[in-house]
Amino acid sequence: MTVNLKPIDRHSADFSATKQLYLTAFPKEERIPMWFLLLRSKQDQAEFLGVYDDDIWIGLTYCVTKNDITYVFFLAIDENQQSRGYGSQTLTAIKQRYSTNRIGLMLEEVKKDAPNYEQRLKRKQFYLKNGFEETDFVITEGESPL
Repeated sequence: MTVNLKPIDRHSADFSATKQLYLTAFPKEERIPMWFLLLRSKQDQAEFLGVYDDDIWIGLTYCVTKNDITYVFFLAIDENQQSRGYGSQTLTAIKQRYSTNRIGLMLEEVKKDAPNYEQRLKRKQFYLKNGFEETDFVITEGESPL
């Protein structure tokens, strides 16, 4: 297995599959409009990337970089390709691509009363296993920090 990352745009052979995965993997309220992701990826600070095993498309990631920090906004592996180690390999590829940067991402709080508690816990364990560290920083969407 050799996971690599390649830029995706509207003209990419795998754009349709990438768009479909994006629309199904992330809840509507968490998605950013596709046109905006594509526009920003034409600029220096963002990359919309297809995830490939050699030349076979398996997923997507969208990363934004500012100075020495890269933030992973979206990462999804096609459901037919999951549980094969591709998620971990994708994180390794991201770490290599942005090797001089600190890399961060955000997870939902793991609350026992959450309707998708098991999914949240599994996601958190996945990122911890792949070298990410938990912080005490909590953001509540829809609330002003002031």
